Amino acid sequence: EVRPGITGWAQCHGRNTLSWQEKFKLDVWYVDHCSFLTDLKVIFNIVLKKGITSISVRGFSGTPSQSESYWNYNHKIKTVKLPNTLKVIDDYAFAFCTSLEKVNIPKSVKSIGWRSFTESELKTITIPPKVKIISSSAFANCNSLKSVTLKKGVKLIDGGAFDECGSLSKVKIPNSVTEISYGAFDNCKRLKEVTLPKSVKKIGKSAFGYKDKKTKHIRVKGFTIKGYKGTAAEKYAKNNGFKFVALG
Repeated sequence: EVRPGITGWAQCHGRNTLSWQEKFKLDVWYVDHCSFLTDLKVIFNIVLKKGITSISVRGFSGTPSQSESYWNYNHKIKTVKLPNTLKVIDDYAFAFCTSLEKVNIPKSVKSIGWRSFTESELKTITIPPKVKIISSSAFANCNSLKSVTLKKGVKLIDGGAFDECGSLSKVKIPNSVTEISYGAFDNCKRLKEVTLPKSVKKIGKSAFGYKDKKTKHIRVKGFTIKGYKGTAAEKYAKNNGFKFVALG
């Protein structure tokens, strides 16, 4: 007999993406291999099988409406390995996984949903080229996120996508992005410089270069925009009083 716990082998290998038959098989395996080491793997790691094409809304997220034990489980997930068959990471998929430090987003992914990784502890992230839109607040409040790389193909960075990423200091924006929406990088207080390609045609209010200080919304001191003359980059810098460095 095995006493019930906060999660199981099936949950860390797909949870709701598995059929009942697959869940049963994995749970039987766990009963036969139950150990302290296995329990550590269950608590800290998620591995999704090849063939999975989507992670549903709130697939691995924790919410106050869930039981306390499951809520705590989501706080313990540290790594997630996604298969190269995955195409959709839906809204809130890994939201509030507050110990999640590492996840690979495979080249097959086409969609990253609203608040999909909000309040995680990711340190770096690379967005693959098939993703056209980084949805609103997808990585908001990821306070340990230091570097973001967007592969050529991304077109829209939606409102608040990286809002409140307090450790973010490096962002690579490719020559495919056409719009950076309202507050996309707002409150990224360590982001001191951004280089914008000619492809960017629209930049929303407080897209970057601003932070909250008590009750005020102020400019980040010394914030610099590198870009091309006559583009949206120069216009945004001029309208917001930021230093502009012309390229080319």
